[in-house]
Amino acid sequence: MAFSQGYIFGPMLGALIIDHGGYTLLFLLSGLLSLATLGWVLFAGDSGRSMYLPLYITNTLKQSVSIVGILFTVTSVFELVFMPLGGYFSDKIGVKRFFIIGIACQVLYFILTSLHLPLSGLIVLQVFYAFILSATMGVGMVYAQSLAPRQIGLATTAYMTAIQTSAVVSSLAMGSLVSVIPLPSTFYILAVFAVISGVMFLFMKQKSAEEMS
Repeated sequence: MAFSQGYIFGPMLGALIIDHGGYTLLFLLSGLLSLATLGWVLFAGDSGRSMYLPLYITNTLKQSVSIVGILFTVTSVFELVFMPLGGYFSDKIGVKRFFIIGIACQVLYFILTSLHLPLSGLIVLQVFYAFILSATMGVGMVYAQSLAPRQIGLATTAYMTAIQTSAVVSSLAMGSLVSVIPLPSTFYILAVFAVISGVMFLFMKQKSAEEMS
């Protein structure tokens, strides 16, 4: 519900802010909100994918609308496979390491998506994205909680707020950019967001096992 409300109120409030204070105020407020979450760039890529992948498939790749539904369904189905596997492998190699691998794969996903792949390649990429979601959404929640083991509720709230913030910022910023740049280039910008996010989380200090216990 909160995620859906972000898409409802984000563009509406953004338009009101632009009318009364201009784009400078809009991005200033968005930036301040982003600083409060420290994670929105990670999810800007996912919200951007949700918004622009359908247009990319139908307008640029000239595929039918039915293909859009098929590709998104493929991702959802394989999430059921990769979510439990993500938990297993994060136990083996560490939560933070698995989380960073997921972000790195997200960068690769966006770059490959922009390369005008055939339909078979797009299907493989959506399976690949199911793995990414298992690392960033699933294991990512555990990682956020490990950063503040004595304030798990606060960590969870901040992490979910980051997801909602990304919908607001990505809707406004990418919506403006996509009107002046080629649609495939949008995915390069999302890849840059993922790189920034990966670097940011890479340098975060995780609490020791003793402190977590």
